Amino acid sequence: MTAIKFIKNIIMTLTVQLCTVGVVCAAESTVKSYAAKYGVVMFAIVFFSVIIYTGLTIYNKFFVPDRLKDYSFEKDSLHSPIDREDAIYKFIKRNRLK
Repeated sequence: MTAIKFIKNIIMTLTVQLCTVGVVCAAESTVKSYAAKYGVVMFAIVFFSVIIYTGLTIYNKFFVPDRLKDYSFEKDSLHSPIDREDAIYKFIKRNRLK
């Protein structure tokens, strides 16, 4: 996804969310309180998304072995085994057991 497309998606999402909040706020008399609550909730969502992303990035960088990062799928990785021995062979191969 290009940066322009990403920015357009964010603008569209915010526009839809603000329109739906506007409808709810129009029905109530306290527009500012709903807008403030909405802003706090959106900030919390963004904040915790960044925290989770950072945590997973650090986890992958330091705690996941390198042999798992370089895993490449083969053409037959999604095919079901034909018999029992083929199933055992694929299990050992996929889990890198020796």
